[in-house]
Amino acid sequence: MKKYLLTALIAVFGMSAANAQFEKGTKTVNVKTSGLEVETLSGDGYSEREVYLGAEGAYFIVDRISVMAEFSIESEKEYDRDDAISTVHLGGGARYYFSDKGWFAGAGLLAYIDTAGERISAITGKIEGGYTWYIGDRFYVEPAIQLLKDYDTGASKVSPLTKFRFTTGFGIKF
Repeated sequence: MKKYLLTALIAVFGMSAANAQFEKGTKTVNVKTSGLEVETLSGDGYSEREVYLGAEGAYFIVDRISVMAEFSIESEKEYDRDDAISTVHLGGGARYYFSDKGWFAGAGLLAYIDTAGERISAITGKIEGGYTWYIGDRFYVEPAIQLLKDYDTGASKVSPLTKFRFTTGFGIKF
C-alpha cells in the first residue's frame, strides 16, 4: 500500500511540475530516435529497414509557443536496392502546447541532402503531434507521431513519398 501511495504522490508532483515548463524564454534540447515508419510511395516500393536519429533545439517565444531548429540523419534500405540511402536533414518549425500538461501540435519544413546523390534540394513538410512528459524539473520524455510529405524541387530522381513516423525523444530544459 505504501508503494502505491508513493507512486501516486510522485505522479501528482511530476504532473504539477510540468505547469511551468512551457513559459516564455525556456530553452530545450531534444534527441529523437525512431525505427518505426509507414511509407507510401507514389510508385511501387517500400522501405525494408529504416534508422532515424535527430536533434532539436527549441526556444519559447511566448508561453506555450516554441520555435525549433532540427538536424537529423536517416538511413533506409529499399526493397529493390542493394545499397542504403542516407540523408541529412536541416530544418525548422514551431509548436503549440495546448495546455500546461504537455500535449502539443507542430509543423515545419526540412531540406535534405541525399548522400547517394539522388535527392538533392528536396523539401519535406512535417506535421506532428505528441506529449511532453517531464520527469522532475528539467528532464523529459516525448513520444510523438509525425506525418512527413516530400515535395520534389526537380532535382530528385526518387518518387515523392508520404510517411508516418513514430518517434521517442529525450530532452533537457534550460
